[in-house]
Amino acid sequence: MQVQPLAIEGAFVVTPRQFPDDRGVFLESFRGDLLAQHLGH
Repeated sequence: MQVQPLAIEGAFVVTPRQFPDDRGVFLESFRGDLLAQHLGH
């Protein structure tokens, strides 16, 4: 998961990591530890 700050204070773009294989794509849609690290909560 990537967390990018925006020009608006307190706003972020959160982009999930994708893990494709021959069956399709798995998305890591939530990582509380990474959000806490980037957002400070």
